[in-house]
Amino acid sequence: AVDMRMLVTAIKVNTDLERIGDHSANIAKHVPFLAAVPSFVYEQTRIQDMGRDAGHILNKTRAAFLSQDSKAAHEILPLDADVDRLYKNAFAKIIELGEAHSEYAEGLAYLLIVTKSLERICDHAMNIAESVIFQVDGTDIRHQRNQKA
Repeated sequence: AVDMRMLVTAIKVNTDLERIGDHSANIAKHVPFLAAVPSFVYEQTRIQDMGRDAGHILNKTRAAFLSQDSKAAHEILPLDADVDRLYKNAFAKIIELGEAHSEYAEGLAYLLIVTKSLERICDHAMNIAESVIFQVDGTDIRHQRNQKA
């Protein structure tokens, strides 16, 4: 059973890492278009906080995966709610700013794409943390976490 869990986990983690890479490439592709967005937008939308949190979550997830630390993986899961909250607030603020400052509409549209990619990166990191828990403990918690959301 342990070998089968390791195989299933490797396949799932590989897929999530590939998706994280896709979202990271998507962010990089859109960064040049964000130069036209004024700095007050970043302050009001807290995009830097999302980026910092995403990096923090990815680092903690990497460490939990490499050490096969189920306890550390469990500690990562609540962090997703913070990023989800930041995303929802940023989304609403970007829409509000777009209505008030139509001259920045194109840059704000790209900013929406970037914020969604950051949120999805964190979702994939959560999937990896769940996979660590599954591999180490043999417990599938995916549906438990989704029901609490």
